[in-house]
Amino acid sequence: MTDLRFLSASALILALAACAPEAEPVEAPEEGAPAAETTDAGPGDEALGVLEIAARDVCAAGDDGFAALLPDGTGFASRGPDARVHAAWNLDGETGEAIIATPDLEMEERTVFDFAVADFLRHNMVAGFDRTGLTGAFRYRDGRFCVVQAEREVIEALRDAVQAAQ
Repeated sequence: MTDLRFLSASALILALAACAPEAEPVEAPEEGAPAAETTDAGPGDEALGVLEIAARDVCAAGDDGFAALLPDGTGFASRGPDARVHAAWNLDGETGEAIIATPDLEMEERTVFDFAVADFLRHNMVAGFDRTGLTGAFRYRDGRFCVVQAEREVIEALRDAVQAAQ
């Protein structure tokens, strides 16, 4: 006998996934290619805010030097299906970046780190809330979710979590 609760939950998940808007994918730059500039307008940029463009561009930068693309006074985090978290910050002339593979962390450390990253990613991400220019997000079809925050307290908490996980 089929469990109807499983079918109902599955149907709900599929319905929600079908309704979710998808961003256009952005190809990662080729090895050695110059990094994307956050000031250059690209196709569809007129619908994106400054921090959303920054989230897209920093995420597209790859694994090296992605913090250099952050606007002053912002922080960045990206989580994808590969279980790696890209994190960066640009505060008061201090720029830092790290890539943390969460499966490599001890369970207790992983839990603390995952909660800190989740808090950063969801900060100001309340449906219907005007983010007032403090948060920019961009989601890729490959599952990566990229967020740029401009609130110092949130950025410092992410930075502290990254440094503790390293």
